[in-house]
Amino acid sequence: AWSELRFKTNAPDDNGSLYNVGNLGGVWNQTPLGNWTITFEQDANITITTPGGGTLVTNLPPDVVPTFNNTLQVYVGIVPNSTDRIGQFAVLNSVKITGLAPTTPDIDSDFIAQPLDTNVWEVVATSSLGVQQIPNDAAYWVNWTLPALGFGLEGAPTVEGPWKSPKPLGFDVGGIHRVLLTAGDLPGPNAGFWRLIKREFKKLQILLPGETAAPGTATGKTGTPAPQAAGVEFNVVVNAVDDNWNPVTIGYDTVHLASSDEWATLAGDAALNNGTRTFAVTLYSPGEQTITVTDVTDTEKPGDTSKVTITE
Repeated sequence: AWSELRFKTNAPDDNGSLYNVGNLGGVWNQTPLGNWTITFEQDANITITTPGGGTLVTNLPPDVVPTFNNTLQVYVGIVPNSTDRIGQFAVLNSVKITGLAPTTPDIDSDFIAQPLDTNVWEVVATSSLGVQQIPNDAAYWVNWTLPALGFGLEGAPTVEGPWKSPKPLGFDVGGIHRVLLTAGDLPGPNAGFWRLIKREFKKLQILLPGETAAPGTATGKTGTPAPQAAGVEFNVVVNAVDDNWNPVTIGYDTVHLASSDEWATLAGDAALNNGTRTFAVTLYSPGEQTITVTDVTDTEKPGDTSKVTITE
């Protein structure tokens, strides 16, 4: 692996200077794995250190230093730079930034099994779905080629079943669908079998705040709807599912919301997008109220109802 230091100034639409006068050199390491550091001293003096201890010592030309005398933004991640590299990935464990201004605290961010600190970091990516939080119990990536419209993953401890769907849905990138499995998703302690199955859109599911989808269960959901304040907007999620409450990604039907609260403010009819849609609703009448979703496009498909308590 190489770490190279390049700079450019006043050239928003031209990267030519990065490869001539803006190229300050690089340093090689036997593996990309490990800690890489870049140190700035007295603004212009720069040292890059590899995991193996190799260094590049260089400096910015004095005339360009004032150009960078502004708020520092740090971007970490990967870019393909070529279409044939789309789909490659890396795991970023942590980032540390020390020695900032006296009034600015140091940054020491861990990303493995930690929620993203949105006070420090935000996701800026062409495909935000490709930025995945990695839990401590991450086990395997399972990949399959696209197109695979409507297909879902199932696992079983034996070839005879029982077959169940893992929780993660995954994401598409570079003509491949990737699913990150955790230890709890593995179908058996010592062996596992996997298959792709095409799911049919059979009915609708509605999830209120506090409810979580639970494919394969009697109701298709777990949890209890959290009480909502009268007159305060909240979101509900509508999903296309199969007979066993597994999500179906090929649903595009138009759906309709209704409520037992005659004063409710409900979002208008709208089509599902890849089998799901989030709607904003506001209920006003105190007590237990229902929210129901029905299929406008295909009235034969069963709808779904959830109850929620509205507080004054």
